[in-house]
Amino acid sequence: MIDSLKISGDKLLYEEGLFNLLNSFGKAQIVGSYDLDLLVKPDIDISIGVDKFDIDKYFSLCAEIAKTFKPSRIKYLDQSIQKLSFPFTKGYYLGLHIPRDNISWKIDGWIFTKDIFEQRVEYHNMIKKQINDSNRKIIMTIKKQICDSPSYVSVELYEAVLFQNVKTIEEFYKWYKKKYLKDFVV
Repeated sequence: MIDSLKISGDKLLYEEGLFNLLNSFGKAQIVGSYDLDLLVKPDIDISIGVDKFDIDKYFSLCAEIAKTFKPSRIKYLDQSIQKLSFPFTKGYYLGLHIPRDNISWKIDGWIFTKDIFEQRVEYHNMIKKQINDSNRKIIMTIKKQICDSPSYVSVELYEAVLFQNVKTIEEFYKWYKKKYLKDFVV
């Protein structure tokens, strides 16, 4: 399933041109589980660096995406109004649901100014350097069990396994409770 997801995602991104379109808006970089080869669901995270935020340009991009890729959903969010935590405190979110090959792809586009974009990509690359065959197996085992939870955030799992030596689902639940002072919702 994972290989077929990657093939379908690559087709959408590269053959159909979604990545090139996003890259024409700003410097685009695929991050997250898609780039880390830790994919369990049809989900692609893309950080996009821009010189400045331009709402008109943003909605022109949305119109082009709607015409070209026929998404079932486009979601706009101004991160400064939403009051999210760093690095998502400034910028725009571009959420897409694009059906392809009987798969509904969820695309999370995070539009940042170049300084935040560079920090985000640097953080992603730091995680990427830490992944090896052994911890990849641990991450995937845990991820498959919790990826549908409303509490699940990928970077928390990566932090737990890569930097806190978590090796089992039980250890992850304990780590989560200690860090957030609440139980992980399954």
